[in-house]
Amino acid sequence: MSLADVAEKLKPQYGEKSQAIAEAYAKSFPEAKPVELWVMILSSRAGVVKTANAKLAQNQPVYMAWFGWCPPLFNNRMRAFHCLDICFWFRNTDRMVTHTGGGSIPRKLADKMSNALLHFMRTGNPNGSELPQWPEYTQEKGEVVILDNQCFVENDPDREARKTLES
Repeated sequence: MSLADVAEKLKPQYGEKSQAIAEAYAKSFPEAKPVELWVMILSSRAGVVKTANAKLAQNQPVYMAWFGWCPPLFNNRMRAFHCLDICFWFRNTDRMVTHTGGGSIPRKLADKMSNALLHFMRTGNPNGSELPQWPEYTQEKGEVVILDNQCFVENDPDREARKTLES
């Protein structure tokens, strides 16, 4: 799949904006393969960000995560998919070998994530685990913890690309 193929696949939904959308995502995520960009566009975080902003309007703290861990299955062709993170939050990666491959690598991330979840359930704040300092989400910065083998904080990594979906 090429970037032109991505734009073509987007045309039924986005029409004339398809090329600009594909290019914006490619610019925001230069390491991503075209097929990864296509999936990212189709599963846009726009709804998640809208929900987070609505929660902020209620004066509630918001902590946002982006699960980016990719299973080492099918010659490393699998990517993070909807609900894959659940077995990590509940420390069940070895029970979900069809999704994670099992073993120490997913287990290490599961330990970090489940500890953060426990901290959040106890205190309303996920900090205090092995994850990096997890800042509260703000509309201005869009802080998000990227959950992967190496976890880190990033400010709204797809903001500029997402704007092309909204205009």
